[in-house]
Amino acid sequence: MKKIVNQLFVLAILVSSFACSDDDTAEIKPNEGNFLIGSMIMNTETYEGRNYFQLVEELDGQSINLENAISTEVTTPKVSGNNLYIFPSYMGSGDDLLVKYTINDGILQKGNSLNIKPKAAATNMVFLNDTKAYVSMAGLGEIMIINPETMKEVGKIDIREFARGDNNPNPGAMLIRDDKLYVGLNQFNAENFPQADFSVADVVIIDTKTDKSIKRITESTTGLACATRPIAEETIFKDESGDIYIICIGGFGKMPTHKTGILRIKQGETEFDKDFMWEFNTAVIEGDANKVNFIQTVCYGGNGKLYAYGFSPDYVGPNDNAYTADATIALEVDLYAKTITRIKDIPLSNSYGMGIYRNGNQIIFCSSSKSGNAFYSYNPANREVKKALDIKGFPVFFHRF
Repeated sequence: MKKIVNQLFVLAILVSSFACSDDDTAEIKPNEGNFLIGSMIMNTETYEGRNYFQLVEELDGQSINLENAISTEVTTPKVSGNNLYIFPSYMGSGDDLLVKYTINDGILQKGNSLNIKPKAAATNMVFLNDTKAYVSMAGLGEIMIINPETMKEVGKIDIREFARGDNNPNPGAMLIRDDKLYVGLNQFNAENFPQADFSVADVVIIDTKTDKSIKRITESTTGLACATRPIAEETIFKDESGDIYIICIGGFGKMPTHKTGILRIKQGETEFDKDFMWEFNTAVIEGDANKVNFIQTVCYGGNGKLYAYGFSPDYVGPNDNAYTADATIALEVDLYAKTITRIKDIPLSNSYGMGIYRNGNQIIFCSSSKSGNAFYSYNPANREVKKALDIKGFPVFFHRF
């Protein structure tokens, strides 16, 4: 069971002893440019690999190699302003460091780092202001408070009292609204898998003025479970009205009692909105007869439009490996009309090369499939899809500075 769980949850954040170049402490000159891209070289049999980050100048369909990339452990990055933060490995191997890079004149430069507790599983960070940020520590049941300018720890918030079945509620992705920190709780068991006895969605709310917990809110009537995915920061987000939407990842598509879908906390409220509880397992997808049972990652594009990758077991053949099979569908979700449409010109992806990001008025989809590894650009205005870049390795990250 443990091997299956690791494949499901830490697919994109397993540690590595395999690399094509020097480690992340080496002095490497990255390419210049305003687009930061990341890819992953992964052995899908041993689950060893490395991430490679680099800057590029254009998105004109060119092929990108890794010659000038910065190599790191397989992990989840965070961008804020002109800064890039690289977390340590989720599974605790390698250096326990949160490393800061800064883009100066189109060049990515390594800066200070912060020691992280071993096995902290730090993967998500949100900023209250320039000198105060919160880092979720899924392995410890804590929220670390840091000064992102000095890269120093300044405090912590213990939320273990909100755990179910053990002593760790596993804080995931987070969001700040109106001086309150909203923290999705995964409530995993010892194998990093949702606990079978608790098909609930939990969010703990923290006062950022006092850094004290206010309360935990719970949805337990719909089967929507496991609030947010820590390696996908936009699984909790706000729309233009200030309403908070929470993606529930369910049981990674493996637990019939744990559903995937979306919950909402309206502006001015601190409870789940009973009028908006949307299950995806049985939802109709326009342009595709199949269903999805796991919302893997999302990106809010504005005006009520959400872009998502949903895993469909119907695309997994009897002899296929579910994680390397092309079974993940690119979706456009209308939150207000409650409709889901497949973006057909983006190829079905496997579960390694995934990620969805904004690029001005367009949306960038990472895609890895039998047809190749690439970044695709989607224009919501005319639904046109273009290949933006070909890349070596699984495409996993994009950011426009």
